[in-house]
Amino acid sequence: MNSAQRNVTRPSPDVPAGMPKSERGDAERRYVLSFAGLDNTAGAGLLADIKTFGLFDLYGMGIPTAITVQTPDSVVDVSCCSTDVMRRSLEMTLESCKVLGIKTGLLGDEAAIDVLESVLKTRFNGILVVDPILHSSAGKQLITAQGRLAMSEKLLLMADVITPNVDEAGLLAGSAIDSRADLPECAKRLCELGPRSVVITGSGRFGGEDFLFDGSEGHFIPEQTKLASSSRKRPVHGTGCFYSASLLSLLVLGKGLREAATEAKFLTEKAILTSFKVKGYKSRLIDHSAVRQFISEGV
Repeated sequence: MNSAQRNVTRPSPDVPAGMPKSERGDAERRYVLSFAGLDNTAGAGLLADIKTFGLFDLYGMGIPTAITVQTPDSVVDVSCCSTDVMRRSLEMTLESCKVLGIKTGLLGDEAAIDVLESVLKTRFNGILVVDPILHSSAGKQLITAQGRLAMSEKLLLMADVITPNVDEAGLLAGSAIDSRADLPECAKRLCELGPRSVVITGSGRFGGEDFLFDGSEGHFIPEQTKLASSSRKRPVHGTGCFYSASLLSLLVLGKGLREAATEAKFLTEKAILTSFKVKGYKSRLIDHSAVRQFISEGV
């Protein structure tokens, strides 16, 4: 059963028309969780995920797996968080709130994956989206060799959707993606590792197309805006995190997988087009407030 077939729908609480959101009770709130690294720039990772969840009127929570020292352009250092604290935080969060979806990001090492495996298999029945972060855009390794092995052997088995970019997909599948024609076979290989579905994000290559494989059928998702012809071709920090957090949000709200993947792509392209420059750095940052206007009325 893939994510689209889970039929996770938006709750229908009996809330009087016009009631302020602040006055709604716990039962009417939709909780989602980011299990990811803490990026001090808030351009990616846990802090960025929570901002993205908020665009969809979801209550975002977060458990840090690592603390990064970085600029918009590069990661300088990564310190993994305490395994015990991660485990206790995850257990208490799932005990306290009905979490509808979890998105993973930077995990650092196998310890974080072991925590997820042991806790989620008994305490979680929602949607799991895995953004398999292996290295930074500048090439710095962000997960140990043992962590990468645990990701392939444990984490991907639990995932409803994984969202690797082209480089990550090739590394996980064990075969480089040199052209658009390589995407379907790579996605199938990734599904053989256990996830119910795969979205390989194009990272600006192959005409800006993504490729979705739901376990049985594959679909190319074309560019949704005029991003390729835009003058804004500079790198933008955190686009992978934004995409996967948007995808999880849309799935939690009841969208089918293909519709959610297409809409998340559209919003990510808009996030790139409305990003802002940080003085002294090449990479731009996402302005979440600018993206809000593009969230559809139906979400």
